[in-house]
Amino acid sequence: MTRMLVLTNAREGREDEFDTWYDTVHLPRLREVPGVRWAVRYQAQGPGGHKYLAVYELDNAAVAQEISRRSATGENTPSDALDVTTAKVTLWEPI
Repeated sequence: MTRMLVLTNAREGREDEFDTWYDTVHLPRLREVPGVRWAVRYQAQGPGGHKYLAVYELDNAAVAQEISRRSATGENTPSDALDVTTAKVTLWEPI
């Protein structure tokens, strides 16, 4: 089991558009990737570097590679409301 944590921000003034895209387009597409068990989003409740966190449970790290491949080929395109300059993805394995 692998957890993928994704920290993101919306572009200034485009939070509603970002939230709509993430909830109605992005999450449903990622949930269709074989090996994605579940995904949930969080919103920060205080000041910090990122406003949003998404946590995905994946069967293994290869699933994250498939997600990256789909992004690189345009199968999964980000909204232009996403501030890609601040996005951060990390993979976590249990110890």
